[in-house]
Amino acid sequence: MGQSKLKKSLHSTPIPSTLLSGISVSLRKLTRAASEHYGADCASQAILAQAVLKQHGFETKLVAGYAAWRVGEGDSDVISHIMNASIPEQQGAMVFHVWLEHGDRFLDFTTYQLKEKAAQLDALDGGSTQVDWCPEYIYTDKKDVSPVSDVLQLHAGMYHYERNAQVESVVFSQAHEADKSEVAALMVIVANPGIDVMGPSGSGEDFRAGNGKPTFK
Repeated sequence: MGQSKLKKSLHSTPIPSTLLSGISVSLRKLTRAASEHYGADCASQAILAQAVLKQHGFETKLVAGYAAWRVGEGDSDVISHIMNASIPEQQGAMVFHVWLEHGDRFLDFTTYQLKEKAAQLDALDGGSTQVDWCPEYIYTDKKDVSPVSDVLQLHAGMYHYERNAQVESVVFSQAHEADKSEVAALMVIVANPGIDVMGPSGSGEDFRAGNGKPTFK
């Protein structure tokens, strides 16, 4: 197979759900045990996941921009990392998000944190966010992304991702390469899903996982 065809194959062959689930669970264990910025660590998780996927033969692209998720049916049940005048500013929330692209699909390993993000925001602003949708991860075609207006007005399970070049220029000027020791640790956890992970924050098993199945299309 020619070099160009091989590269195209690496981007077009879907990533197996078993590998995605393994990476998702392993990332949750590792970040819950050791992350200094748990809940605000989308860039570091994406960088680590990208390195592990590459080890398994899948090339992905690190991207950044804005995102929003409708997690419940109520008017306020929207979590947003987006600059938009129609969405109320959320104190303490990031105004950008980082995820991966794999060919014509996008991949976000951090959606398991939506329930915790909602709790953090509610503690800051006194709100009450009902989280009915909190997938382990999202791996789906770019055409399935909803407009922001749909996320604001429709039902739980809607999501919006919008890549932004200006955000990328700022975020990736500060982003670091994957730490080799962390990549090695993550590879070990993926290969041994039954092991526990201990770190400064405690046990990696002691996390509040998402309450929904992965969004995989």
